[in-house]
Amino acid sequence: MSNTASTTLSSLSDDLAAAVERAAASTVTVNARRRFPASGIVWKPGLIVTANHVVEWDDEITITLPDGTQLPATIAGRDPGTDIALLKVESDALVPAALSEAEIKPGHIVLAVGRPGGNGPMASFGIVSTTEGEFGRGRRHHHGGRHHHGGPGRRGPGGRGGFGPGRGFGPGRGPGPWGGFGPQIESFIRADVTMLPGFSGGPLVTAAGEIAGLNTSALGRFGGITLPIDLIDSVVESLASHGKVRRGYLGVGAQAVRLPEPQAELAGQEAGLLVVNLESNGPAANAGLLVGDILLSVNGTAVNSVDSLQEALTSEVIDTAVPVILLRGGTLTTISVKVGDRA
Repeated sequence: MSNTASTTLSSLSDDLAAAVERAAASTVTVNARRRFPASGIVWKPGLIVTANHVVEWDDEITITLPDGTQLPATIAGRDPGTDIALLKVESDALVPAALSEAEIKPGHIVLAVGRPGGNGPMASFGIVSTTEGEFGRGRRHHHGGRHHHGGPGRRGPGGRGGFGPGRGFGPGRGPGPWGGFGPQIESFIRADVTMLPGFSGGPLVTAAGEIAGLNTSALGRFGGITLPIDLIDSVVESLASHGKVRRGYLGVGAQAVRLPEPQAELAGQEAGLLVVNLESNGPAANAGLLVGDILLSVNGTAVNSVDSLQEALTSEVIDTAVPVILLRGGTLTTISVKVGDRA
């Protein structure tokens, strides 16, 4: 090997070590589960993000700083669907992470950084494989060829229908996107880094030592994924303000259907959502929707699939009466529905 090549590799090695050191200053140990601890990222002053699945209890949570100081933490909120938990820590010693503003692209060198042992940081090396893809398309709501929906990530009894939060009619956390109860994750980063034990909740780090996202082994297969910054920011804002991520719901079970040509011409679209069941005293039932109605649009957004209905039921329309255009008996009808809030 030439001196030039050796110098280049040595320089790259030093740069990557410096990147880990920079990110590690904002990477903490999260002590909130049995067996071994996990990792977390200081996102803002006093706030730490980690993976929800590594926070197994609500009380007596502690975090360990890079210098070994152990501090108590409380849960500011959870969002099982994105596998994000937000912890609050009263300390001025936390160093907020430097978040990357650069576009993350396939081929970029990245590192997974964790602090599962409460001592020095650990790291693994790889490249970005993809930054595209979505969880749940055609997966979460599909049962026997029928799609069911009652707002983002809802199922009714026996995994069918779309009635309320979690399982059946009662409140619940649900297992997240792969189990069918969480929100749609519209984008994620997959890198060929090794998710070592305790790395969940820790950062994916660019070659500059900036944070590109949060690693979780609970979502995805074949080694986990990284949640991107914009998703984390949105969830953190909601958790800090409300303790949860607010998501609207109608309380309907529905399946996508193609419209006969005369109805498609009348509706101005080729497909809609057939209401197959209704939650008793739910928003849709209270507004007068009926089984057999075909939903066409909600608040001006065309709904021709379960996913498009999810996208229409944003947190901004919760507790707001929105127009729902539907086909009933071959006639266009508009009904005002007050969108509910999934508890």
